[in-house]
Amino acid sequence: MKTEKEIRRMIEILEKTKIPSEDDKNKVKIQIDILKWVLGEPVEH
Repeated sequence: MKTEKEIRRMIEILEKTKIPSEDDKNKVKIQIDILKWVLGEPVEH
C-alpha cells in the first residue's frame, strides 16, 4: 500500500503528463479519479 504522499505525487505526475491521444487522456483521467477516490477526495464525474 502506498502512502498518501506517494499517491499525491502519482496524481501530480499524471496531471502534468502531456498525452496526445484523446483515448489515452480519458484513461489517465480515470486513473487520476481512482487515486483521488482512494485518498477520499471528491471526484468529478
